[in-house]
Amino acid sequence: MTCGRRRFAFFVFTFVLCRNAAEAQDVKVEDTRILLETGAFDPLRGPPRVPPELQLASEEATDRWIVQFRTPLTREQRERLAKDFGLKLTRYIPNLAYLERVSRPDLDRLRKLDLVRAVVAYQPAFKISPRIKGGTFRTPERRAIKGLLLRAVLFDDADAQEVLGALRGLPGVSAAQLGDFRPEGGEARIEFVLASRSGLPAIARLPGVRWIEEVAEQIEDNGNTAGTIQSGTPGSVPIWDKGLHGEGQIVGVVDGGTIDINHCMFRDPINNTPSTTHRKMIEVRNASTTSHATFVGGIVAGDDFGNPGTGANRGNAWAARLVSGRRGEGMFNALVSNRARGVRIHTNSWHDDTNGSTPDGAALYNQTAADVDTFTWNNQDHLVLGSMGNNGEEQGPPGTAKNSIGVNASLRDPNEGTVGDGNPGPTADGRRKPDVVTPGCQINSALFSTACTIQQRGCATSWATPAAAATTALIRQYYTEGWYPTGTARPQNALTPTGALLKATLLNATLDMAGEAGYPSVTEGWGMARLNNTLFFPGSPRRLRAWQVRNADGLATGEFQAFTIEVASATQPLKVTVAWSDAPGTSGAANPVVNNLDLTVVAPNSTTFRGNVFAGGQSSAGGVPDALNNVEQVLVNAPAVGTWTIRVGATAVNVGAPGQGFAVVATARMSAPAIQVPGGVNLAATCLGSASLADLNVCNTASEDLIVSGIASSNAQFSVQTPSSGFPVKIGPNACFPFKVAFAPTAEGPQTATLSVSSNDPETPVVAVAATATGTQKDIRVTGSTTFGVVSAWSPGIRTLAVCNIGNCPLAVSGATINCLDFSFVANPLPATLASSACVDLAVEFTPTLPGPKTCQLQIMSDDPDTPIVTRTLSARTPPAVSVHAGLVDAHGPFGNVAGTGSSIDFDFVNPVGPKLAWDLRLGRSRFDGTAGQPDTKVWRFGANAKYTFNPAGPLRLFVNGGPNLYHFDPGSVEGGFNVGIGLNLPAGKRFSFEATYNYNRAITASPDLPFSQFMLGLLVSF
Repeated sequence: MTCGRRRFAFFVFTFVLCRNAAEAQDVKVEDTRILLETGAFDPLRGPPRVPPELQLASEEATDRWIVQFRTPLTREQRERLAKDFGLKLTRYIPNLAYLERVSRPDLDRLRKLDLVRAVVAYQPAFKISPRIKGGTFRTPERRAIKGLLLRAVLFDDADAQEVLGALRGLPGVSAAQLGDFRPEGGEARIEFVLASRSGLPAIARLPGVRWIEEVAEQIEDNGNTAGTIQSGTPGSVPIWDKGLHGEGQIVGVVDGGTIDINHCMFRDPINNTPSTTHRKMIEVRNASTTSHATFVGGIVAGDDFGNPGTGANRGNAWAARLVSGRRGEGMFNALVSNRARGVRIHTNSWHDDTNGSTPDGAALYNQTAADVDTFTWNNQDHLVLGSMGNNGEEQGPPGTAKNSIGVNASLRDPNEGTVGDGNPGPTADGRRKPDVVTPGCQINSALFSTACTIQQRGCATSWATPAAAATTALIRQYYTEGWYPTGTARPQNALTPTGALLKATLLNATLDMAGEAGYPSVTEGWGMARLNNTLFFPGSPRRLRAWQVRNADGLATGEFQAFTIEVASATQPLKVTVAWSDAPGTSGAANPVVNNLDLTVVAPNSTTFRGNVFAGGQSSAGGVPDALNNVEQVLVNAPAVGTWTIRVGATAVNVGAPGQGFAVVATARMSAPAIQVPGGVNLAATCLGSASLADLNVCNTASEDLIVSGIASSNAQFSVQTPSSGFPVKIGPNACFPFKVAFAPTAEGPQTATLSVSSNDPETPVVAVAATATGTQKDIRVTGSTTFGVVSAWSPGIRTLAVCNIGNCPLAVSGATINCLDFSFVANPLPATLASSACVDLAVEFTPTLPGPKTCQLQIMSDDPDTPIVTRTLSARTPPAVSVHAGLVDAHGPFGNVAGTGSSIDFDFVNPVGPKLAWDLRLGRSRFDGTAGQPDTKVWRFGANAKYTFNPAGPLRLFVNGGPNLYHFDPGSVEGGFNVGIGLNLPAGKRFSFEATYNYNRAITASPDLPFSQFMLGLLVSF
C-alpha cells in the first residue's frame, strides 16, 4: 500500500492517509438483506410481501427506487455514480442501499452495472412506521388530541405545498401543519391528526411522502456538581481556578417553557431586555416562564448579579450566556434559531417517549433524532445533549440521536459513583446510551417567580444534562482560548472545535463509576465526567493529544489516518477516544447507522486493541470491530512505555461530505519533545537587491521526535528557506537542524524580525526567535563647484566634479550627459564601477559660443536605487565686449538748414545679459559740414542703449538698438534726445564680429528738434 504524508491543521503532527480502493472491495458483508423498519428482505430472493392496498399498481408508476450495491462505495465510485446517473447517495438504507430518484432510461443502465446488486421499487408499504400505536399518554396536551398525531416526512425534491393540499383533502385528516426546513439543510415534514389507521394507505400513496411516523410524546425529565465534575473532590474546582468559567460561550436551553429572566441568576441590572449585550440572556423566544426551564438554566450558567462569580449556587459554567427556546418550536427549528444567536452547545432536559412502541422500551430513531443528526452533520461545530428520562420512564431522542450526548444522573457526592436517575440502554437499534453521567440529585438552582430564591430538588436527568452541557462549554472554552496543547491560554493556539471533538473530549474525561457493574455499561455509558482527567495544565500527570478532521478532509471507504504518541510511564492509564458526527439515518431504515469508522490502537510490542472491545473495565486485545456506535474508546490501565499508534479507518463511508470527519482525543503520561533555539540570528550587513544567509539552529533536547511544521517571519525581508525535503521537519532526540534564514533587504538601516518556530512541543508550540540585520545601499554623491563665473572666449573655463560612492555597496555609474553646446567634457572616465568610498573626477569645460550668461544641465546616471540620476546645473557668463564704429552722418529737418553731411566715429562698451539682450554705453563724435556759409558743426554724443539680437546663433545676425542720449552741439548747447537703430552682425570666429548699422538720432530738447542719421561700419571684440 502506498502512503503519503499530510499536515493536520488542528495539531501540528504528521499522520498517514492511505487510500486503497481494493481494500473496500475486500469488505465482507454477510447480511445482504435490505433492512427496513417494516421488515427485512433479500431483493435477489424476490420482492417482499405487502398488502395490495400498500403496493404499487405498477413499477412504471414510480421513479423512487432502493438501489443496493455489492460492496461499500469508494470515493471514486460515489463520484462516478453521481456524475453518470445523478444519484444523491444521501438516504442510506442498510445494507449497502440508498433511496434514490431514478428515471426509467437511467434505471435500465444502472441495473446493468456490476456494482449494483439489486434495484427495488419503493412501495407505499415501506413508508408506514409499524410503531404507530396511539394509546394512553401521560401529558394533558397529548391526551387532549383525538386521533393519531402523525408526521409525514417528504422527499427532498417534493412540492411541499402540493403534498400539504393533497393531504388536507384526504378523509380523516385534520390540523395539518407544514414545517419546511430544507433551506437550512433539514427536511420538510407535515404534522397532522388522522382519525384512524385506516387512512394510512391513502397517505402512503402520495408521491411526495417518504415516511409516516407517530409524533412522540415529549416528556420533561423532572449539590456540589462543579467539584464532582471537575475534580471529584467537593469544593475543588481546578478548571474554574485556571480561569475557565464559560467566558465567551453561549449555551442554548430548549425546554417546555422559558427561563425566568427576572431571577437574580439571569437578570441584568442595567438593561434586562435580552440582547447580545445582556450579561446572561441573549434571547428568550416565545417567552413562557416555567420552573423547569429556570432550574435548568441556573445549572448551566446561573450567576447572581449581586455576587458575580462567587455565589455558592452559581452554574457550572457561570460566566457563559444563554439562549432560551421552547421544544414546541420543533427540534430542527430550535437548533437553527439557536445557531443564529451564536449557540454551539444545545441542552435538552426532555425526551420523546417511544417506550410504548417497542416491547423492551428501547428508544427508537425517529424524526427528532434525525433532525439532531441532520443539523450536526451539516453544522459540524455544534453539539446536542439530551436527558435519558427519569427512573421508570424510558430513553428517547434527542439524547439518543447518534451525534448527541445522552446523560444519566448520579447521586450527590460522596455517592457520585452510583447512578441516581435515568434509564439504561441500549437503543432499539443496539447503540450505546447513555454516553455519560453527571450529578443530578439534590441539586440547588434558581426558583422561578422569585427574586433570588435558590431551591434544592431531588434526582432527575433534567438536572444532570445541563451540568454536562456546562461541562462541555468549559471544554469548548479550553480550545477556543488556546489552552490546548500547552495548558496555558495562548491566543495563537485558539481553534474552533467540532462537536465531535467536544464529544470525544468529554467522553475521554470519564471514569468508571464504582457503584455500577461493568464498564462501559448500559447505565453509566462511559462513566462519570471528570474534567481534570483529560484537560491538560502544567503539572498535570496526564498529557492531552487531540486531532480533528472535518468532513471536507474526511475519510472515504477504505481510507485511514494514523497518529502516534509516546507513552513515558505506565503510572497513568492510556485512554483514546474517537467520535464522529454521522450522517443522518434514513427514516424507515431498520438501523440509522450510516458510516462506520473503526479505532485501533497498537502498542509498542504490536499488540492491537480495537475500539469498544472491553473486558474487566479496560480494553482487551483482539475482538470484533464495533459497527454500531459512533464513539469508540480504548483504555489501557498500565500502558507499555514507547510509541503507540492510533489508527482511524473507514470501514464504510456510505454518505460523505465528501468524506467522514472525526475527532481523536488521547490522554496518558506522555513524553514530549522539547524545543530549544540557542540564541537569535544575526545577519551581516546586506546590500539592497541582494541577500545574505545565516543558520537558525533548532534543537530537540528530549527523547521524542520534534516535528517543526513551519517557521514564520514577522518581517518580509527575513525568510526561512524551505528545506529540501520540505516541511514538516523531524528532529530526532538530542539533535539539531540548521534552518537557513535569508535576509533580502528592501530598506536601509537596522532591520529586525521575529521568527516564529511552530512545532509539536506541547509546552512551547511556538518559539519566538529574534533576527537582526542591516540593510545597506550604494549611495552616489557628486561634489565640486558647477559655477564657472565669467569666462572669456580667449580663455575657456574648466570645473572638476568628484563622483563618489559613499554607500557600502558597489555603485555602477553608467554615464554622464550635457544638454548644450557651450559646455563639454574634457575628462570623462564613465562608465565606471565604484567601490565603497571610491571617486572618479569628471572635468567640464565652458567655451562660450554666444555672449551672455549660460546655464546647462549635467546628468550623471547610476544604479543608486534612491537617486538613479543626479542632476547638476552648470552656469557661466561671458565678459563685456568693446566695439568701434565709423561712418557717415546726414542732418535732417531744421538741422539740415545749417548742417549737411559729415563723418562719425563711436566707441561702445557692450555688456551682454543674455544671448539676445545686451546693454551698451556709447561715446561718439560726429562732424557735419556747414551749409550756406554756416560753420561746420561738431556733435558729441553719450548714450545708454539696449541692444536686442533676433537670431544670436545665426550666421548673419539682425539686431535693433535704442536708448536715451545727450548731445553737445558745437556751436550750440547740450541737448537731450534719443536714438534708435538697426544693424547686422557678422561673426568672425568666437572673439570678433563685424557690424553695419543705421542709427537715427534726435535731440528733442532743442527748438526746433535737431535730427540726424548715422551710417557706420564697425568691429566688435569680445574679451
